[in-house]
Amino acid sequence: MSCLSHKIFVINLNTSKDRWKRIKEQLDLQKLDYERISGIDLREDSRQHLKKRYNPKKNRKKYHKSLSIGEIGCYLSHIKCWKKILSDKIDFAVIIEDDVKLLKNLNEILLTLYNQSFPNWDYIKIGEKPIKRKTRVVKGLNDFRLIKYLKKPPTGSYGQIVSKTGAKKLLDNSKTIFRPVDVDIQYVWENKLILYGIKPYCVDPIKTQSDISDMDSKKNHRSRPLIRLLNSIKENWHQIIQV
Repeated sequence: MSCLSHKIFVINLNTSKDRWKRIKEQLDLQKLDYERISGIDLREDSRQHLKKRYNPKKNRKKYHKSLSIGEIGCYLSHIKCWKKILSDKIDFAVIIEDDVKLLKNLNEILLTLYNQSFPNWDYIKIGEKPIKRKTRVVKGLNDFRLIKYLKKPPTGSYGQIVSKTGAKKLLDNSKTIFRPVDVDIQYVWENKLILYGIKPYCVDPIKTQSDISDMDSKKNHRSRPLIRLLNSIKENWHQIIQV
């Protein structure tokens, strides 16, 4: 087996005890070693984190709506995982949120990563929302397929594998926060991520309200249709020149 090293990180709020129980049971059933990462809850302490990271001016200029404290907390929770990849000096981490169902044994995907020859990669999606993106197969991997997304990668940050180089790029790209974490990751022409997916997917989001990202979803965040249109034009242009 390769000398690569990895960990499994599970993001969970201190208040989300039922979610932790549910995901823990799934992981224990698969006999996996994992580490709980305490999610950032800005309902407890928002001033310090918001002042340090969130850039409302950049948000107004480059994103079509303001971010909720839940979205910012979700982003900060993932930053916590990326930092830990570097501080723990591991080659990659499987990062999942606590509101997922494990579709396959994660040991299978780990064995594939250890035993198969891979192109350079920074970030691998292991789950996707019901709206499926068009893809092309890059490589067959025994029971899996390494895929590239033909347009933007899908949203959703509930299941991914991040390499050491990917963590460095993501941290460099998140010195200030102005978009949700999953949207930021879609902008591969900005963050320079070498991003793939692996199918069949290993995780699926449970259809319940996310404690982290939607904790204040009832709040009315002002939408900016013109910014959304301009961003869409820019995205289409980048997708065209990449083809």
